[in-house]
Amino acid sequence: MPIKHITRLLIKAYEKQKENSAWELYVSLYPNMSEDTFISFEKFYNPQKKVEIEEKSEEEILREVKEILDTFNERR
Repeated sequence: MPIKHITRLLIKAYEKQKENSAWELYVSLYPNMSEDTFISFEKFYNPQKKVEIEEKSEEEILREVKEILDTFNERR
């Protein structure tokens, strides 16, 4: 069997294992869902979901951290 086919099979097996793990988690959460909080498995397990990462400079990050800390310290 060519290495290309073996690689495809391994990737497919990994994806199926990920889906099975997600299904087990979904099944454990399902009993606690109500009509308002219900979510289908398809929406729960969406491997296409992408998270946008915002590019920030070190200065911007440090400024935001300082603002958060200042706000936190004011509330104490």
